[in-house]
Amino acid sequence: MNDNELQNNAGRPRTGNLVFDSIKLVGERDPYVPEEKPSKPSNAKLITIDDFESYADEAAMKEAWGNREHTDVLSLTTEDDGNKYLQYSNPHGGWLDVATFIQNDTVRNNWTGSGKLTFRLKHDGSNNAMDLQIGTADGKYFHVDQKLASEDGADWKTVEIDLVNNPSLTQSWPEDENKGKTDDRR
Repeated sequence: MNDNELQNNAGRPRTGNLVFDSIKLVGERDPYVPEEKPSKPSNAKLITIDDFESYADEAAMKEAWGNREHTDVLSLTTEDDGNKYLQYSNPHGGWLDVATFIQNDTVRNNWTGSGKLTFRLKHDGSNNAMDLQIGTADGKYFHVDQKLASEDGADWKTVEIDLVNNPSLTQSWPEDENKGKTDDRR
């Protein structure tokens, strides 16, 4: 999908702010096994990827989310009620990726039974889009574009991304015959 397709042929702005809170996995299905098709999701225990509450300070959050070395666009902010959240601000525009790797965290890396990725998000209404990328245990990466529509407003909203049977979740790496295709085993 290109920029124009995401924004009704208007292109997408490349600057703006995103704010994330409470990234979680929900649903239930069999564990992912390459070349096998798991069951469809139902109910499972919640896995918290990050709620941003445990960081002592901004430096600790940047250490956790700085795997792509673009921590200059990140800040840890606290609301009036004490809730902490991650803010991504890229006023200069362009593509800057940030990531947290959970492969060595046995609590967060076992997505057995997970059918949806959910998170709370608010943005600046600039009609940007964000690209979320999820890596699998067998070394494949899948991405989904999430439009950040101005009509969403400036309040927190919950975003849900289906991990199973989602035609928008396509392989982005490796560069092989499956790049750009949906993996129906997810």
